Amino acid sequence: MLVIFVFGFLFSLTVDKVSGVKEDYYWRDYDGTIPDDAVVGGQSFGHDIFIGQAYIRDEGVFPVTINPGVIEVAVPIKGVKRTDKYVKILCGPPANFQWVPANVTNLHVVLLNKHAVFGGHEDSKGYVYIGKSTTKGGTQIGKIDAFALGDAKFFYASKDSENNLSVYDILCYADFGQKLDKRETLIPQMTPKDQQNI
Repeated sequence: MLVIFVFGFLFSLTVDKVSGVKEDYYWRDYDGTIPDDAVVGGQSFGHDIFIGQAYIRDEGVFPVTINPGVIEVAVPIKGVKRTDKYVKILCGPPANFQWVPANVTNLHVVLLNKHAVFGGHEDSKGYVYIGKSTTKGGTQIGKIDAFALGDAKFFYASKDSENNLSVYDILCYADFGQKLDKRETLIPQMTPKDQQNI
């Protein structure tokens, strides 16, 4: 367990150094109370909904919709699984977040030079992103599986079924002009011979 914690800590330091973006967002334990700095995910039936994260044993950690005052969340994984344990809520400066339109085939291109917010991970597959879509029932928060190039679907829970969409928005963190790809700043400093070896 200590090895996993140390690896996770070192990985987070590495990601920060590679991306160059200082992340001012964090996940707080959710107990039914909405913190003042919680990030609004959208509207559903006239009230704000929030971006949550829930752990499902042997499956992973997934983005979910949080409704104010409701502790139990519906997790879109192999159908819908419900939990009121190990639920967190996304918090941070709301002005630094933006929803970027994407779809099943162009997500990987849309994310070039953007800082997508990781929403968790699916065990044995990899990281999942935070997505949203507005349907007739309001805004739905869910996971974007970007494991396969050109097949990045958005999955969300609706009542007792897991649904997926090909068109959605992905949550990104504003970089305020920072270069996310350090190679862009290094290439002009290289000699033409060095540039050919990239």
